[in-house]
Amino acid sequence: MPVGFNMQKIDNLTGKQSPPLSIILFILKSKGFLHYFLQCLFTQEALLKHFSIEFSTHNLRLKQRWQYPFVSGVPRCLEMQSYRNLAEHKPGFIAKTLGLTLEQEKQALEVLESSNAIYKKDGKYFVAMDNKRTDTYADRHLRNRIISHWLKRANEVVEQESKTIENITNESENIWSYRTFASTPQLRQQIREMTVAFYASVRSAIEQYDDSQSDQVSVLSLNLFSPGAN
Repeated sequence: MPVGFNMQKIDNLTGKQSPPLSIILFILKSKGFLHYFLQCLFTQEALLKHFSIEFSTHNLRLKQRWQYPFVSGVPRCLEMQSYRNLAEHKPGFIAKTLGLTLEQEKQALEVLESSNAIYKKDGKYFVAMDNKRTDTYADRHLRNRIISHWLKRANEVVEQESKTIENITNESENIWSYRTFASTPQLRQQIREMTVAFYASVRSAIEQYDDSQSDQVSVLSLNLFSPGAN
């Protein structure tokens, strides 16, 4: 444990409380009090400086995801076995995998490399060790922007499938499902809880799965909404 690090204060913040620590940090940042908060946790200037650099990098990556919501899929492309098998980076590989234009692929690689989320070595790109996941939980607007991008892409994919399916009875590798129904607040809450449990099981399966043989990037989206909401 580094000298000057107040573990008791961290314990007090990471226990069972509402709101969660991620929300507290987001509010402190938005109010301009984050630096003072960090000073209460760290008494060594070097530690505070290191943490500030880490936070600045994380903040830059969040800004990049706002400007280019599709960049979140790029690191997953670089982890695919088919990309790792390439002798060098192949322009268009990422664009084809994520349904992007060549210009979008170029933009994504440039911004991710600028924030050290990825790096280039021996002609290929690799994911930085600290960029396995960039947390967007605290910023609802950013999350909605990213979700909106992937939903639009889902619409493009299903429309394209409708044009190319020769036999409507053929099963698609993709899963498209919906149901409209009359509901109550109690039913919607029950569905929300079931959705949380489902995503938790999916997250666990993804984390435990050996992705060394991955052959594509997949997007899972499950939505519950009122079509009449403005």
